[in-house]
Amino acid sequence: MTRFFWLAAAVMLTACGSSAPRDPVEALLGLCEDLAAERCSQVERCGAHPAECMNEGCDAPAWQRTAERIEHGRVRFDDQAAAACLRLMHDQCATSHPACADVLVGAVAPGGACGVNGDCAGEAVCLLGETCPGTCVAKPAVGEACAWASDLPCRPDAYCDGGTCVPFAQPGATCNGDVSAGIGVIVGPGEDPELPPAPPPGRVLCDYGLRCVEGRCAETVYSPRPEVGLGDECAGSSPLDRTATCAGDLFCDDRTGRCARPGEEGDGCPETSGSFAVAGELPCAKGLACFAGVCTRMAAPGEPCDGSLDRCPGGLHCIDGTCSLLPHVGEACDPETNFGFACSPDFVDPFDTMQGGTFAWCDPETRTCVATAGYGEACSADADCTGRCVDGRCAGGVCAP
Repeated sequence: MTRFFWLAAAVMLTACGSSAPRDPVEALLGLCEDLAAERCSQVERCGAHPAECMNEGCDAPAWQRTAERIEHGRVRFDDQAAAACLRLMHDQCATSHPACADVLVGAVAPGGACGVNGDCAGEAVCLLGETCPGTCVAKPAVGEACAWASDLPCRPDAYCDGGTCVPFAQPGATCNGDVSAGIGVIVGPGEDPELPPAPPPGRVLCDYGLRCVEGRCAETVYSPRPEVGLGDECAGSSPLDRTATCAGDLFCDDRTGRCARPGEEGDGCPETSGSFAVAGELPCAKGLACFAGVCTRMAAPGEPCDGSLDRCPGGLHCIDGTCSLLPHVGEACDPETNFGFACSPDFVDPFDTMQGGTFAWCDPETRTCVATAGYGEACSADADCTGRCVDGRCAGGVCAP
């Protein structure tokens, strides 16, 4: 954890007026190493699965593309957010944390070139045309024009009604629906054109967190049920809902209708399909899965596995009889692995902000992972693209910096 404390110290020095700020790309790659070390430390400290310690390396495409976005001035690296990301992961024994999404801050003003929404400053979005790059555009405000099915939605305090952004109704106001009824379908160029028809104008929707009750917007009140203990009866409308009433790591055993402890290694369990336990029958403790009616330890990275009964944990796959990560672009692959999804996808940044990314497919002739074509690049079929092939060009995916 030496790097973690070094990062925190660097942030303190910056706050105290240090005249030698770190290079942001070096800071990003330093964070990559810190995150890898933190996840590895959680294997022993927090009981995390050894798969968390299988680092793809800071030269992985997602990290390198993020470095390029920093170098091109599209995003800014926030040292304080990086320190908070690491601190919260460490304190909460979490292998990821929502705070990590704040590490990269969009720096492109409206009118500037962009590749994804995350490049744009504030609440602006990246509007893509036929080819890259796109343009950062401010979301329309209340009273401004909008479209029902558009990749340019209204600002968060409004929704699109009859071609104009209108404000959400507040508590006590009259209404005829709430946000759960839908505020529009956001699509990008080339995506499924069979969109639902625009609703008739005149919708009055309640704001987020409110419900339309008898024609008035009302606060949503949640009354959590008290947790019940070992052997107590558990109730709910679904298996997951019933398990949520059980305290701690107990689960609701639907065979008895009571809270029970997960089975330890060697204990009997309801026969399920590997690690895909049937809802309501979550029989085995963390790191175990039910195989042939017995709670069995999941294989660790590098350990042997049986492809017909895949015991590899999430994130790993049984490749050539060994639990391994899927290969990246340029690496050798087997087209029969993982039901044909034989190569690892590459998201546009490593912080799970769902900004899109490129995917890869295993070329059966070269048996090598090949990247799908990027946004605006030439294509002949949908399979060539991350999104769809429209008029010989890929629509969807990522614009390179």
